[in-house]
Amino acid sequence: MHILKHLPQQFVGVILFLAMALSANAPQAQMVAMCEGSALDPLLGEMSEDAGRSFADGAIRVIDVYVDSNLPNAVLIAVLHPVPSELAGGGVFTGCSAVYSTRDGPGFFGQVFLDRADASYNPESGLTLDVPIRYYYSDRAAEEDQLTLIINQSTGYIDTR
Repeated sequence: MHILKHLPQQFVGVILFLAMALSANAPQAQMVAMCEGSALDPLLGEMSEDAGRSFADGAIRVIDVYVDSNLPNAVLIAVLHPVPSELAGGGVFTGCSAVYSTRDGPGFFGQVFLDRADASYNPESGLTLDVPIRYYYSDRAAEEDQLTLIINQSTGYIDTR
């Protein structure tokens, strides 16, 4: 879903800076950070209820967020997911986690193919999503890869591979 028309230009810079800062020391290919209080808040608030894909009877929603169509790699993944009541002060709370790429660049994916994501469930680890992704480069051909997200509703924890 392209949401650039809803994105004030100053947020693009903030998001890029945040992604670069967060990915600078990360040894893995992806990084997960909380959305709350970030430049993603207004973007997520303006998205329609049918943005992205829903899983677990609608309890989990995964959204591809395009931050700048002028960049070859400018997509991140937002995951809206339940947070356990003890972490949410005893109430029901939907958390938001942003998944950034830390591979070869400023923290974004080139394309995310949520429509081709495969989902499976394991009671111990939670929902596993295998999401095809693509990276673009100016000096070589685009590369296909797969991102695995593991979303545990009982702990609120998200892991990537």
